[in-house]
Amino acid sequence: MASTSWKDLIGKAEAPQGFDPLPANTYEAEVELAEYKQTKTGKDMFMLTFRVTQGEYAGRKLWTNIVISPESPTALGIAFRDLATLGVTAEFLATEPSNEAICAKLVGGAARLKVVLRKDDPTRNEVDRISPSSSGAAAAFEAPSSAPAASSAPPSSPF
Repeated sequence: MASTSWKDLIGKAEAPQGFDPLPANTYEAEVELAEYKQTKTGKDMFMLTFRVTQGEYAGRKLWTNIVISPESPTALGIAFRDLATLGVTAEFLATEPSNEAICAKLVGGAARLKVVLRKDDPTRNEVDRISPSSSGAAAAFEAPSSAPAASSAPPSSPF
């Protein structure tokens, strides 16, 4: 059995980053890891680890979950908006991808994160909003439609 070379490991170690929360602000970030899980109530959930990509806090991590809540059209709309911002568009979802395929598509997705301090625990961060990255426009979520395309002609006025 090989023994551990502690001297070699010490030479490879990086200085640990602090665990203090990031100041409330907006950060450019990229999805580093996406995992699928189910919530305790059986809802689909994508657990995301972001890495801040710019500025003083580059390299720091942030975490959030995207929960799919079919019973709430508003929550569902927010989840689909966030997924689209990260590159998982309605067109992609319409292909009925596996959860693993969705996670694979999320990794590398760039976004601008509005980060706040949690109200119940100000020693921890919370991702308040996921918006398109300043480095490029993300796709907006538009539900696929089987209805015919609307006419580009202006509607006639009834008056």
